[in-house]
Amino acid sequence: MRADLRDRVRRLALAWRALTRPNQIERELEEEIRFHLELDPSERGRLEATKEAYRAAGDLYALQMLARDMRVGARLLWRSPWFTLVAITTLGLGIGLNVALFSVLNAVELRRLV
Repeated sequence: MRADLRDRVRRLALAWRALTRPNQIERELEEEIRFHLELDPSERGRLEATKEAYRAAGDLYALQMLARDMRVGARLLWRSPWFTLVAITTLGLGIGLNVALFSVLNAVELRRLV
């Protein structure tokens, strides 16, 4: 049980580091792959393919891509404040009206059926 908890904490720390410092993770990955490629010189031209395969197989790849997409989205919203204001207002009104209509429908029709 203790080893399982230690493994979970280690994976959580790795996930946090991958989200907060992706460039450092990328450099460490490249250094390790270069080291292994130096051991086997016949594989020298496959550095990028090996990195992509490692990233695609890793648990954190989807999480890193989500974090990257969120950063890009936030940057785009920050650059166009009027669009951001209209989008947030539209979403807020839509969600609010949906909740209000469901509450009325629930009080009038659905409670009567039960």
